[in-house]
Amino acid sequence: MNPEPQTTTNDAIQMSSMWNDARMKPWNVFKTQNFNANWGQGEFTCIHTLNDKDGPWWMAKFGAEVTVTKIQLLNRGDCCGSRLNKAKVFIGDATCGTIENPPQGEWVSVNCKAKGSFLKIQATPGQYLHFCGLKIWQYSGTETIVEEEEDRPEPVQSMTTAEGHTVVPEEVGFANEWITMSS
Repeated sequence: MNPEPQTTTNDAIQMSSMWNDARMKPWNVFKTQNFNANWGQGEFTCIHTLNDKDGPWWMAKFGAEVTVTKIQLLNRGDCCGSRLNKAKVFIGDATCGTIENPPQGEWVSVNCKAKGSFLKIQATPGQYLHFCGLKIWQYSGTETIVEEEEDRPEPVQSMTTAEGHTVVPEEVGFANEWITMSS
């Protein structure tokens, strides 16, 4: 199908542009937890932008300010997995990380402890942005002191206190329910 710019009327989930495919909606990555890395297969959980000259983006508003500890994206599996390379992940105005060499058809994690009211994923200028699943973890507000390095759960960022203890933020878990959607 040929790409044509489209817009969405959903204020909570937006994209800079959309590939011209009637099945493709910005909220596809949230409609199920039965993610499928292949375009148009299964429950069709992929999103796809055009190759916007300023760098295509996808954004979801949380409806409140929250602290996020981890974001996972399911990279497209049937083609073009390198397009997610060098995409930046933001929580609010904070840059959480840059995706490096994501394996095609696999989950890629970005760990950070950042507070904001939205998640934004932005590809490099002139590149398409697509991914086929999204998971978000929220910081619970409590922390656990870890005595031994091997006891530290992965993947979360740890911090060191003034007393020299390793502190790990406790995660609430899969938190995609923050995003209010209407189709």
